Amino acid sequence: MARREQPKGWKGLRQFIDRLPVGFFLCDADGIVLAANLSLARLLGYPDARSLQGKRWMDWVAEESFQQMLFRLLTEGREETEVLLPIRTADGSVRWRHIALRRALQGRWEAVVMEGATRWLQRAFSALPIHLAVVAKDGTILAVNDAWLSFARRQGLTDLSRVGVGVNYLEVCRQAAESGDPLAATALKGLQRVLRGQCPEWQLEYPCRTPQEELWFLMWVGALPEEIGGAVIAHFNITDRKRLEQTLQEQYAALHTRQQWLETVLQLSKQISRVADLRQCLRAIGTCVREGLKFDRVGIFLHDAATDRFIGALGVDREGNWVESFCVMEGTAEEALRQLVATPDGFLYTPDYPATFPQVTDPEMEGVKEHAAVALWAGETPIGALCVDNLLTQRPMAPEQLEALRLFAGYAGIAIQNARLWEERQRRAVQLATLNQLVHTANQRLDPASIARLAVAALSEQWAKAGIIAFLYDPTTAQFYAAAANEAGQEVLKGLNLHLGSPFPADKMPLLLPERERMKVWDFRRGEFCPLKDAMEAAGFSSFVLCPIVLGEELLGALCLAFPPQEPLEEERAQFLQATSEHLAVVLHNAHLFNRLQSAYEELRQAQMALLHQERLRALGQMASGVAHEINNALVPILAFAELLENSSDPDVRVAAPHVRRAVEDIVATVRRLQAFYRPHHHDEVLESVQVNEIVRQVIAMTRPRWYDMPQKEGITIRLTMALDESLPPIAGVASELREALTNLLFNAVDAILAKGEKQGTIALRSYREGGQVVVEVQDDGIGMDEETRHRCIEPFFTTKGEQGSGLGLSIVYGIAQRHGGQLEIESALGQGTTVRLHLPIRTPTPIASLEQVELEVPSLRVLVIDDDARVLSVLRTMLEHLGHCVVTAPSGREGLRLFEVALSQGDPFDLVITDLGMPEISGEEVVQRLKTIAPSLPLIVLTGWGREQAPPGVEAALSKPVRLHELREAIKTVWRKTHPR
Repeated sequence: MARREQPKGWKGLRQFIDRLPVGFFLCDADGIVLAANLSLARLLGYPDARSLQGKRWMDWVAEESFQQMLFRLLTEGREETEVLLPIRTADGSVRWRHIALRRALQGRWEAVVMEGATRWLQRAFSALPIHLAVVAKDGTILAVNDAWLSFARRQGLTDLSRVGVGVNYLEVCRQAAESGDPLAATALKGLQRVLRGQCPEWQLEYPCRTPQEELWFLMWVGALPEEIGGAVIAHFNITDRKRLEQTLQEQYAALHTRQQWLETVLQLSKQISRVADLRQCLRAIGTCVREGLKFDRVGIFLHDAATDRFIGALGVDREGNWVESFCVMEGTAEEALRQLVATPDGFLYTPDYPATFPQVTDPEMEGVKEHAAVALWAGETPIGALCVDNLLTQRPMAPEQLEALRLFAGYAGIAIQNARLWEERQRRAVQLATLNQLVHTANQRLDPASIARLAVAALSEQWAKAGIIAFLYDPTTAQFYAAAANEAGQEVLKGLNLHLGSPFPADKMPLLLPERERMKVWDFRRGEFCPLKDAMEAAGFSSFVLCPIVLGEELLGALCLAFPPQEPLEEERAQFLQATSEHLAVVLHNAHLFNRLQSAYEELRQAQMALLHQERLRALGQMASGVAHEINNALVPILAFAELLENSSDPDVRVAAPHVRRAVEDIVATVRRLQAFYRPHHHDEVLESVQVNEIVRQVIAMTRPRWYDMPQKEGITIRLTMALDESLPPIAGVASELREALTNLLFNAVDAILAKGEKQGTIALRSYREGGQVVVEVQDDGIGMDEETRHRCIEPFFTTKGEQGSGLGLSIVYGIAQRHGGQLEIESALGQGTTVRLHLPIRTPTPIASLEQVELEVPSLRVLVIDDDARVLSVLRTMLEHLGHCVVTAPSGREGLRLFEVALSQGDPFDLVITDLGMPEISGEEVVQRLKTIAPSLPLIVLTGWGREQAPPGVEAALSKPVRLHELREAIKTVWRKTHPR
């Protein structure tokens, strides 16, 4: 490789370049170093600059990606480039170096290499928008950023040396403090504390007024590390935050002012609401506007509905004196008030009264600038207008003041209306007291008939000689019925052939329904016709008033008053009657709503309880059905052999066998009820005639060991008494279910006595007739139940006996009562004992019509029995052989299908197939489908421990496990009769 020549003049410059604190090198267009200084060699870890000459400087870059980036920058045609690169030093380590390249003559490049990211940090420091300065321990400014200097220029400071590097910042603050700036004095103290190490940081918020605007800054001083000394001073522009705070403060002040005005209005409204006299009420309103709302003058104009005019009722003249009844508004002023009341807003404010109303020449308004007027309303009734101005002081009207005026006007209108009503009706004070008492008392009652009686009593105090009847309307029948009447009113009812509680024909009140919204008056002396005229005149009455009780569109009833000639209905009393009906409408409506709400709530509560109870019972039934199949399989041999033993030659065996069979049948019935006790009896289920007393005696005898023998061993004596009504008729039911129910109740009574811990106890069983029901009562003096336990005692799985109880006893009793169409009633008190009553309806079982059929003799059949339970197969084989049939058994569905196909292929098919429904691999349902596909006319009987309703379609008969001999015999006869008709 040819040796590159150093540039001319290099030797003359070496002495200067070698003294530079930064690295320097010169390279040609290929990047070969032509010359370098000693500082660069030291930065790269070489002993002298000659070691760098002739080398390609890009090879110093440690990573290829940075080499590619650098090559791209140099080939873009730039004159200058600055980059921060990872440089590999002589010992192989990598150091970050800042390199500044500038294009020289003849395609060469000059480069300056600086240690670390010093220049980048300086750039970042200068680029920050925060005003930053670094000061030494003595307060001398060591460095400032561009933002610091730019702000000084915006402040109009031309000599930046006063705030730049080298200036003592402590001295600047001291001079400002001495000139009377308190913030500068505070800043001086804070900066001194940081520089002295008394605190790590300090801050101060201060305003700064520029020629353009006022700014706010946060001065923050933070100490530098102790080994360096000095501090960093930062001035953050917080103008936006301060402006926001100021806005919030202004809003808060406005809200506070508004709140004060609202509180003032509230207090003023309370003051005027206490005044009943109209004249005093107007004066109170005027005083509140002047003294409370701070207006100079006020004018109150009242609207006369009779003449449709506005009359000045109260005002303040130009000297500030009160004037009453000063004028009747006319012309433009009256029209302005009329428009004011007609507008929805009902408010008028003008900052220039003469310009707004140039036609008004009233001398009282001369000199008025601002003027405001607000309409006075009471509900939908226009009361008048309230006008204000500040003629005397010429104070400006504040927006909050005007808003308070508008709000106060609402209370003022109501207050004036109330005062008017009081003034107009003061002669009816007794009537109002009576009405208030009526409403107060009626609101405490929820029975409409009771409310009607109160209304009649209240009206009778006002009209002692009138006949008063209160009718209530029944929307379900669209009829009225007389709910209450005084003595004279009852005489009227007698004339109509009616009495209290009887319905009132609709044709007797033809004018009420179409005109339900207003009161109707008939004066018989004027010949006015009324359907009740004859009855009224016969009772000595000459006029009749019918006042409907209506709320909105809902007709609730009517008040009927008949007056004698000497006591006619006056206008005031008519209004009182109308008011009474309106109040009664609200009270009756509330009573109806409450009653409907109570009914709906009770229905919802009952529905929720019933649904919850039903779902719990359903869950229990689903759980029970899972184990019912296995239980039934275990009972098959017991029941079958018990039935076979009934024909034994041994008389003792024949006597014992029925007891075994009955016990198994009760177990079977219990399992089936447990499986489906949440469902009612099916309509096809056969109910037998049951003597309840006989069931009671059987239960007592069967449970004697439990209530007598076992407690005796523990030293507890239980006395059991019976009081049975021997005249009770039989009922339709299931004896085994009733025995189980009474057994559970008796066992619960015994457990309650034992839980009480006393040495003696009593159980009383009673039976009696109550209406159309037979009641069986089990009473004990045991430990009893609290109210919560009594409510939950029939819930499935709820028990107070711990692990000894299943929580199913009373649930099963409840299900049995429901299936028999009866009820279960439980009364109990903790420590007092429990009484349980089982109500059973008296019903006669419907006899099953017997169809005379010719007894069909079933020949000996070839039967295939399929079941995965060996015990069931053995019992069925024994039972079928006992009935004279030839039996082949299969332990699975697959084996059964194979045996059937083999027998069919050999020409010796089976006459009947009996298969279990629940089997592994191939279920009984699949066996039925395949057999019906092979032999559609084949008689099939399925066995199931889940209930007959689970039988698949296509089978001729279904038997529930455990199978009884007579059921099997009858099923075979039925199947044979269906498949072999004569």
